[in-house]
Amino acid sequence: LAPSGVISIYEDEAEKSVYILTLKDAIEMAIRKSEPLNFSLRQIEIAKMKIIEAWRSFFPTVSLSYNNSYGTSGAGRYEGKSKEINLSQTLFAGGRILNAYKQARLNVELAELNEKELKASLVTSVKESFYNVALYEMNRDIQEDVLEEAKEIYEVEKKLLSLEINTQLDYLNAISGYNTIKFTAMSADKDLVLALLALKNILHLPIDSGVKIVYDLKLKKIEIDLNECIRMALESRVDLKTGELNLEIAELQKKILLAQERPTISFDWNYQRKGEAP
Repeated sequence: LAPSGVISIYEDEAEKSVYILTLKDAIEMAIRKSEPLNFSLRQIEIAKMKIIEAWRSFFPTVSLSYNNSYGTSGAGRYEGKSKEINLSQTLFAGGRILNAYKQARLNVELAELNEKELKASLVTSVKESFYNVALYEMNRDIQEDVLEEAKEIYEVEKKLLSLEINTQLDYLNAISGYNTIKFTAMSADKDLVLALLALKNILHLPIDSGVKIVYDLKLKKIEIDLNECIRMALESRVDLKTGELNLEIAELQKKILLAQERPTISFDWNYQRKGEAP
């Protein structure tokens, strides 16, 4: 087998692609292939660009223009040139610029929280699917061992019946027990197949590909008190923080709209120079 975390792909198209994954590999693959998560990262980049745009409103705007004109007149051919510089600086806007800047910063924080929530939800889904495969795989192995033992008992009972040592009832009980365990083993195998399909779906893997997971289910004892549990639960509830940010953003938007009704004071300066080129 290939080492953990390595994707082993056979060159022969008749062979299936086999993915050998640890839990870390599965989480990294899901994050890399998640379109909603990648989209949320782009939303963060856009929100950060809007911070720069809002920050520029604090500074003056300058525009430069330079024009050449050519033509003929009664005096002959002429060439004209014009230069113009415009400078504008907002001195008072009723708090609109400052609140817009604060709102842009909060939007970045909101986008980052959204990305964090999507990532946490995805990681939880991957862990759940990964450990479901592990548990169903262990259950399948146990059921196969039990089925093998039941088969041995059935063969013994069959042999004893042929030697007229046991009764027909003992033989029928052995057959019934074997069939019951066989059905349970088939159900365990079906559960494993469904769990693997669910994991492939989350990881965006081909349905016909093979998956081999590498895991260690050793339990670790964690000592934690109630207050610590509450604190950790509140910190992990991204939706609570998102709600607070949305309220702050709405309040800032209200202030921005009210500021538009107030007068704006700005300083404007213009310089022009026109003349005929030598």
